[in-house]
Amino acid sequence: MSEKPKVLVTGCSRGLGKFMVQALHDANYYVIGISRSSYDELDEKLKKSLSEYLSLDLSDISAVSAFIGKLPALKAIFLNASHRSFNRFDLFSLKEVNDSINSSFTHQLLILHSVIQKMLSHNGGTVVFITSKAAFKGYSKGSLYCSVKAAWLSIFESLSRDYRSKNVNFIIFIPDSFSDNKGNDFSFKTKIEFKMKNIIDNFASQHSNKEVKVFTMKTRLFLIINRIKSLISI
Repeated sequence: MSEKPKVLVTGCSRGLGKFMVQALHDANYYVIGISRSSYDELDEKLKKSLSEYLSLDLSDISAVSAFIGKLPALKAIFLNASHRSFNRFDLFSLKEVNDSINSSFTHQLLILHSVIQKMLSHNGGTVVFITSKAAFKGYSKGSLYCSVKAAWLSIFESLSRDYRSKNVNFIIFIPDSFSDNKGNDFSFKTKIEFKMKNIIDNFASQHSNKEVKVFTMKTRLFLIINRIKSLISI
């Protein structure tokens, strides 16, 4: 029996990350998950969907470096982990700013660097970035969160050009909000999960870069109106 292709999901313990692990498991992948939660904190269904799990603080460069050193060749990586910190910018401590950016962006970029090197020497692979509509519009008290989401969008656009002929494909998934600040899910989450499952079911045969937006009609109208305003003001 052939070995299952290995995939990595960051931020896998809840929300969209948890859904992705379960969908990848159902699609017969060997799923490696990382998040800050301890293994005992994971629910039983998630545990059964994970082939490997590591409790990893992505703000800790020593722990991240050790993890990178043990990374296997991957068929795909889903960069999903995000530190949801909301406050007026000057009210964050320097440590909070540093930890948030490192865990949500910088240290995942280091992991991606190693993953892409291995993909280039192992017949390619797929990178899936998970960002949000926050990449397009800064929220009040969302300076850290929104800036990181926008950074992933720029990374996607750059890498899509750099590796166009290298058999490494990039997908960026841009969902609308699917839960409130207390973690309660909105009904729109069902559509987001459907679109993500479609990506998972088809990324192995994907041979081009792709941007997938899943927005409510309200968000679409908001972005269109703001785009028109910006053109009028030129």
